[in-house]
Amino acid sequence: MEAIKFKGEWRYLISTNNTPYYIPEVKDYDWDLIRLSDGLPELYEDETLWLRYHFEMEPNDECTVWWLELGGPLPDETRIWVNYEEIDPVSDHFPPRWDITYAIALGNNVVTLRIEEPITGIWRNIACVPYPCD
Repeated sequence: MEAIKFKGEWRYLISTNNTPYYIPEVKDYDWDLIRLSDGLPELYEDETLWLRYHFEMEPNDECTVWWLELGGPLPDETRIWVNYEEIDPVSDHFPPRWDITYAIALGNNVVTLRIEEPITGIWRNIACVPYPCD
């Protein structure tokens, strides 16, 4: 089983309100598209950047543990959802990674990030990485 690299286009929205864009009822088909390798839009005071990445999970070994891995730390106050379920943004690993096996499903999946301060490009290598069970 290979890692699922999130190198395609992400959907993004810059917001100045408190709309919960992480819930499934909020559709993102009209959000702008961006590749993280191109950099992120600049944020101004009281702006929030919402990012969503959709990916497919193919059938795989039942004894696979899936980790969401980033190439570097996230800014403070960043929040993460996998399939609309919030993931604790604190990671005990460096670079940061989280066991998301319980949150992903076969077929369509979505990762949502809420970022409230500028971010550097170090973390642009985002992937869903399989590890064999212990």
